[in-house]
Amino acid sequence: MYLILYGLIIFFIIIMLREKESLRLIIYFAVFSLLMSVLYFLYHAYDVALAEIAIGSALLPLFFIIALGKQKNFVVVSRVEDGFFSEKEDSPGFKLLKRFTNSFNLTLDIFFEHHMHIKGAFRERNVDLIIVKSHRDGKYIFIMKKSSVLHHKLQRLLLEDPRIRFEVVEEDEIYD
Repeated sequence: MYLILYGLIIFFIIIMLREKESLRLIIYFAVFSLLMSVLYFLYHAYDVALAEIAIGSALLPLFFIIALGKQKNFVVVSRVEDGFFSEKEDSPGFKLLKRFTNSFNLTLDIFFEHHMHIKGAFRERNVDLIIVKSHRDGKYIFIMKKSSVLHHKLQRLLLEDPRIRFEVVEEDEIYD
């Protein structure tokens, strides 16, 4: 009995390490937590088993699912409006970002700074990307927070575009 349980626990650990989709990972985590609670119960740690069922199998997966549900928007603040990047959906920059957000089932929310005043964009809004244009070389600078999971994915997608340069800022830095 114990060997089967240990084998299942190891199996779910391996599955969780290899899983790429977040929702499935949350489900595997809940099952793993349930198996751990069975193990605690078999070792007569009833209070720990009960806590593991309540927290690990119910509350944490619920919190993770709620957090995933809130990550539906990709918020961009553009300080540039020209032929490459404008409010028009046929501009090349808009199409690049739309392709990126579509690949992750995100909604693209673009705010142009001339429509609103932003003081320290990372403080007031949950901004994923700020776009500015370099006066020195004319490239578009995509500024993202270092903690953003999406910045690596966007960087890989647009790495070969000669018009774009990436800058990464720390979470507490502000790019005004």
